[in-house]
Amino acid sequence: MDWFSVIVYIVVGIISAAGGYEYRRWRERGEKIKSEREKAKKQIEAELNALILDWGTFKETQEMQVAASLTNFKIRLGSTARVLQKIIASNETSLPKNMKVMLVEISTSLTKLSVKEFYLDGGVTWKEFIETGDKIIDKCKQIVGS
Repeated sequence: MDWFSVIVYIVVGIISAAGGYEYRRWRERGEKIKSEREKAKKQIEAELNALILDWGTFKETQEMQVAASLTNFKIRLGSTARVLQKIIASNETSLPKNMKVMLVEISTSLTKLSVKEFYLDGGVTWKEFIETGDKIIDKCKQIVGS
């Protein structure tokens, strides 16, 4: 065996070992991203399901226009928007783009809804509030259903 063969043998061994190591790291990264994606989806689904239930309960309540309950509900909407924004920010790379876009739209709409002012205008602002909320809930159901 000459020196050239020994060097080639060593280099091939090193390259094989490095390739195997990189492949394992690549697989581990893929599994980590998949795990993060599943965790984020569960968090999102839990938050959106809670919002859907809260909205349904709010609409069925006879006293939904009472200032105290309305204020509490608006605070809950703002809180849900912030939670969704945190989930989006912490899972920027692991969430599908279409889901991120819909979640940003939902959180933006929830934020606007949470600061909506009501006026004595014959129920116009109230109807807008309910219609906007229903549209948000429809988007939530799309995400939860997918």
